[in-house]
Amino acid sequence: MKNRGKIAWSKFHDYLLSLGACRTVRDFIRTASGELETLIPFDTFVGFHTVQDARCLDLLGASESLMAQYNDYYRTKQPGMLATDRERLDPSFMLAVTSVKWQKYSEWEYASDFMIPNSAFKTIARSLPGHQVALSIHRSRFSPDFTHTDIKVLGLINQHLNLYWSLLNAAGSYPSGEEIKDRFRALTTREAELCSLLVFRLSNNEIASRLFISPRTVEKHVETIFEKLYVRSREQLRLKLASKK
Repeated sequence: MKNRGKIAWSKFHDYLLSLGACRTVRDFIRTASGELETLIPFDTFVGFHTVQDARCLDLLGASESLMAQYNDYYRTKQPGMLATDRERLDPSFMLAVTSVKWQKYSEWEYASDFMIPNSAFKTIARSLPGHQVALSIHRSRFSPDFTHTDIKVLGLINQHLNLYWSLLNAAGSYPSGEEIKDRFRALTTREAELCSLLVFRLSNNEIASRLFISPRTVEKHVETIFEKLYVRSREQLRLKLASKK
């Protein structure tokens, strides 16, 4: 397992495109978790969590047995509960400290009964106020420590993750980029990808930042898409993409 010292922007771009193409919660969780190793290597597991009141709740996207263990321990023994005196500490611990080495907290039942037995000796997790979901990443005892770059990448990923999560839940029946390409063969792959973002009422600047292209390039693509699909506005485009014809 190699620990990268700089952000692989091309892979970050590919990761975001994969997220943006997801149209079901199940595919979104599988993609967010399964393709994360291309950006931040790990040798144990990655957790996809729901977040509420600055607390990571259910673990999703892992094996069924691991999810069951986590969800039981997290609901009954929060990470801030000591095994000795049951004293509760800050419940947002995991989101506040960013990086954890669990051997330092072996007196916590959560660490001694769940994290360490599952080879999660090193963890990074980060979420911001208002986030609905978050990823956590775990490494074993002898793996390299997480770097500042790893932490920075995870912070960027979680920000985009929440944007796409909101879009996914508001998307309705819009097709993915691949489905758009299949239905409208006159479109190039890039134009189909751009269509899958246009339906969410994003501005040219917002689309440009997600596809790592200039706003002017987005504008040119939009003009071409309108010509190829015989529409005159984004609203007409959304209606055409949402239709089954």
